[in-house]
Amino acid sequence: SDPARVRAHILRSASHQFEEGDALHWWHPPLGRGVRTHCSDDYLWLVYVTGRYIEATGDISILEVEVPFLSGPELRADQQDLYAHFATGETQSLFEHCARALDRMVGFRSRSSGNSARLRTNSVKKAEQTVGACMHKT
Repeated sequence: SDPARVRAHILRSASHQFEEGDALHWWHPPLGRGVRTHCSDDYLWLVYVTGRYIEATGDISILEVEVPFLSGPELRADQQDLYAHFATGETQSLFEHCARALDRMVGFRSRSSGNSARLRTNSVKKAEQTVGACMHKT
């Protein structure tokens, strides 16, 4: 375990979050490009891992570190993803990054029908179909 390495990874991950609270699903560091999706696990991971890091290290100062957001057009409801180079947006504390991620999830829950929380992420079945389709093309 290397707390300094974990801390650096958390902050690097936060810099791949959009001002609206969602985050890149993955990114290519050399190109500075990534894919914006409707997946919720990406931005909720930031909240979870930050909490676990603080619990393990006691380092609450990480919440005060200023990290830039990404800025770019939100995905349309009919748009699954967008692979692009996104601009750097405003800079805020890691605490604000986590708050926006939670706000986004709460906003999604209020738009969902029923009482249960539904994560906006790809289902396993859909993922299997996508991988299967890709495998058959090769």
